[in-house]
Order: sequence, then C-alpha cells, then structure tokens
Amino acid sequence: MARRRVVTGLNAEGVSVIVRDGPTPGRFESGEWEELWAFDGVPTSLTDPLDPADVETFRLTPTTGRIACRLSTIYPDEGASEEGDDEWTARMDYAETEELSPATRPWMHRTPTIDVIVIISGEMDLILDGGEEAHLQPGDSVIQRGTMHAWRNQGTEPCVAVAFMVRAE
Repeated sequence: MARRRVVTGLNAEGVSVIVRDGPTPGRFESGEWEELWAFDGVPTSLTDPLDPADVETFRLTPTTGRIACRLSTIYPDEGASEEGDDEWTARMDYAETEELSPATRPWMHRTPTIDVIVIISGEMDLILDGGEEAHLQPGDSVIQRGTMHAWRNQGTEPCVAVAFMVRAE
C-alpha cells in the first residue's frame, strides 16, 4: 500500500505551498521500507529543492551528521524478511551495521545510532541480546541507543513503525 507523503515549502513570493504530494520516492515495492525524509545536519535547509528520499540506495546507518526518518513494516513471523529479497539486496547498504555471527532469525543487529521508534499500528516484540524482550503496541515507543536487537512480529497483522535514526558516538 503506497502511503501519501505531503511536502510543503515556500514559493518565490514566500507563500506556503505544497511542493510534493504522493507516495515517497524512497519506498520499497514490498512496502517494508520507506525513507520519508533525511537531514544532512542541524540546522537544515528550508529551501533545498532536492528530495533526500529520492535515492537508489539507502544506508541503514545514516552517515555522520545525517538524520533519517523512516517507516518500517514488520510482517508476522518475518523479523528478518529482507534476507534473500532482491530489492533489499539492491537498495540497502548495511555499512557499519554489526550483526551476530552466525546470523540469527530474527536478525540480531546494532547500528551506531540513537533511534526513536514509535509503533503506529499492529504489535511486535523488541528482543535484546541479553535475553530481555518488550512487547510493543500502537503508541508505544523505543529509544534505542546502539544496542544489539531484533524485531519479531508474532501477531496476525503487519506492524508499522516510524523511526528517526541519528548518528551517535
């Protein structure tokens, strides 16, 4: 399902206008990933005409100074659904993403980021490498600080979450 993304800006006279209205160009066909927007630093530009979601490849770990805003869908019992998916293989850059070896299912990984994640719909479990788990429902949030983790959806409906990922040290 393509979600609608409305982007506003200012016209030449300084009047507020809609500059884009439609699905994000940063959407995977599977619907599992959408790069909504990104910032190359703070403060960011209000007038840059480039759409930071309109790229061919996405880095799971944002580059230094970059902040990424994403929508992610975790399908039931598919905590590592990107494995073997041609689109994930072609469009996702896992540079600086650490994973347990050997690989696990669901996919246990960490990025050098602080992630602010809010569950929009559905339910899923956050699993930490120390064995702790948290069951998350709509409205719940996770502040992830560079921890080894995995996501698991044991429900019957897809879980949709929005995440802001900020590079950290």
